[in-house]
Amino acid sequence: MAKKELTLTDALTQAGIPIPEWLRTGASAPSGAPVAPGEVAISASGEDPGTQDQPTQLDAQKAEAAAETPPADPKEAKRAEAQRKLALMQRLPSEVKLRVAKGEITLADALREAGIDPDAVA
Repeated sequence: MAKKELTLTDALTQAGIPIPEWLRTGASAPSGAPVAPGEVAISASGEDPGTQDQPTQLDAQKAEAAAETPPADPKEAKRAEAQRKLALMQRLPSEVKLRVAKGEITLADALREAGIDPDAVA
């Protein structure tokens, strides 16, 4: 296997070891490999539908609610702050989001530019 003369599935087969389900149905499985029913959805376009999932307004509301209750753990506090900023960024037009991401303007200035009072949402 180290010299790439043999695949993992070939090595397992030669050793008499059954091939695990994850190896047979994974993304790198050869075409025609069996797929477990109900567990895997293969896109007709070949794209991963999960990469197109975007946070929803409900996710933003949950993040804002979580930010209102101070977490005891500093790691959780940092995570809650990041979620709060994400929720605020979702309210902005994409060109303004890009300017914030590039560091051209602050998030507070971007909110003001979009007509949102940053103090009211902080």
